[in-house]
Amino acid sequence: VATQEGDAIFVECLLFVCRQIQHKQQHFRRNLMKDLETTCAIANDFFKMMESTEKVIQELTVKYPHLNWDEVTEEKNPKTGALNRNFADLVTLFEKDAVFAAEQLQMFVFRAINTSDIPRNMFSRDWEEKFVHNQVALSLVKTIEDFLYDIDDYLCSDYLLGKTCTSLIQATVCFYVQCLVQKAEAVRHKRRTRKSPKSPRATTPTGPNRNANDELRFPFLNASRAGDRMMYDLEIIESYFFSLVDQVPALSRTV
Repeated sequence: VATQEGDAIFVECLLFVCRQIQHKQQHFRRNLMKDLETTCAIANDFFKMMESTEKVIQELTVKYPHLNWDEVTEEKNPKTGALNRNFADLVTLFEKDAVFAAEQLQMFVFRAINTSDIPRNMFSRDWEEKFVHNQVALSLVKTIEDFLYDIDDYLCSDYLLGKTCTSLIQATVCFYVQCLVQKAEAVRHKRRTRKSPKSPRATTPTGPNRNANDELRFPFLNASRAGDRMMYDLEIIESYFFSLVDQVPALSRTV
């Protein structure tokens, strides 16, 4: 490229290619996220495409310094200025899409959790009376840990892994709260559909003499014990995510 006309054609071609890549990326990026492994691969691809685009920009500025990449603006030179802006937008687009794919991995993790016994057992009578060592919370953490072990192998960047871990923390909190809300809604439904006890001074039943209606009417047999169980559940979950801080320091701001 040695002439003004040649520069204009060169810049126009680059601008066309850049805009076409943006168009394809925006229209097809989310259609590929079918499962965990594929979504990991997509996150890696987008992240590497971001790095490659940055490298291309650096090589162009070195090879064609006469185009004044750092100084040009769209007011002074509309074509080269537009190319600068479109390259910057493309880098940002690839980064955002890589992060989005990494954050979407929690969806596949909790899809498996939601089809397991964990939601059914969480805040159940067994959770309160039988699973005295917080086995349900431990099962939840173990499932997340197993998935995260594979995700760590698949993802090419600690930056993406950090985004996945952050989304997993948020999804775990939402899952736990959702289970509690569903428990409350189930009790509320039973209260609406079943007759209330004759005595207006009914209290929370305890011991072997409670009846089936009481078990359906009251959320927990012992509110204090249920509160302790929740506290230890949260300690188990928090402890697990804190254990990841050494590998992903940014998590210390989230946990």
